[in-house]
Amino acid sequence: SIGLKRLDLLDNFESFESELTIASTTEARITHDLKAIPTRYIVVSHLGNGVISKGTTSWDREFVYLYNYGPDSVTLKVIFYK
Repeated sequence: SIGLKRLDLLDNFESFESELTIASTTEARITHDLKAIPTRYIVVSHLGNGVISKGTTSWDREFVYLYNYGPDSVTLKVIFYK
């Protein structure tokens, strides 16, 4: 059959993947080289009792920010894309 056999976000979108740990009530700064401001993110792996949201600092062409509002540290794998 004709069509997509496997959809991989990293292969099909201008994107990057980041693995990180964010302490409780902390904003994490993540460096990227997309040469554009990412517009979205998908958490593809989440380990720990954390509540992750876009940080309060504005995203730009060099950095994105995520905040952990949860009571414990959380380890994440996140895909950011335009």
